Amino acid sequence: MKKILLPTDFSENAWNAIAYALELFKNE
Repeated sequence: MKKILLPTDFSENAWNAIAYALELFKNE
């Protein structure tokens, strides 16, 4: 499993980006 570094300010948009990134990397 790859380590994923997600810069975030914990805003709503950031959480959306995190959720999207997790979807992308879920199948890695």
